[in-house]
Amino acid sequence: MLFDTHCHFDFDAFDDDRSSFLRRARESGITKMLVPGVSPGSWARQARVMAECRSYGAVGIHPFWAHEVTRAALAPALEQLEARLADATMVAVGECGLDRARTGRGAAPLEWQAELLVRQLEIAHRRELPVILHCVRAHGHMIEILERLGPLQRGGVLHAYSGPPELVPRYAELGMYFGFGGAVTRPAFTRSRRALLEVPRDRLVLETDAPDQAPSWAAPPNQPAELRRIAQAIAGILGVPLESLAQQTTQNATRLFGLRLDEAGETAG
Repeated sequence: MLFDTHCHFDFDAFDDDRSSFLRRARESGITKMLVPGVSPGSWARQARVMAECRSYGAVGIHPFWAHEVTRAALAPALEQLEARLADATMVAVGECGLDRARTGRGAAPLEWQAELLVRQLEIAHRRELPVILHCVRAHGHMIEILERLGPLQRGGVLHAYSGPPELVPRYAELGMYFGFGGAVTRPAFTRSRRALLEVPRDRLVLETDAPDQAPSWAAPPNQPAELRRIAQAIAGILGVPLESLAQQTTQNATRLFGLRLDEAGETAG
């Protein structure tokens, strides 16, 4: 029983045989997944794929796509975002955030990324929803924004956490959970493994970020079926049984996203 809390199953990498990717995921014990939105232009496609695979979702404007939203288009985009949140399968705002590594070369400047992030955090506050955050090389700025706006009623998750271990307690005080996936299996990612060891067990969730962030043993594209082996690797780092980690992280994810576990162990809305 595993919950892939971050899988871009609507991306083109899965188009050729999405049903087979989904079948392999189910066979490996992935009971549910969450598909985060990335841009207004992809939200309709995301909703169709979510319906096909019976997944949960989130709606957001990812910093990689922030340059596609002009100032004139911002208000209509945010109105559309809120309208899509009326769907009960949409359980969070995001993916949104800051990425200092993606500024320049046509990407949105950090100031515009920050403005989009604040507007989406305001929606999460107003609708009392958790938020799915992307943050690369901008953790000081991210914490400043979160502290200035005040703790979210439902918290959120730092997807693919890449920050220093020392910031884990500070983020946890702000109501954040921490998503870990294939990156921690790569030999060079020692800081991620040290950060993982600092995360409170009740704030840890698992993810693949498929088709990105393939684990060390797999060639791209990453796929949700890899979550079991990723979970085994994380269980090894933490020194806990896989079954215990699977149960804890699934409970964490259902609590974060306001879901419940039915008697069969499946995640239900």
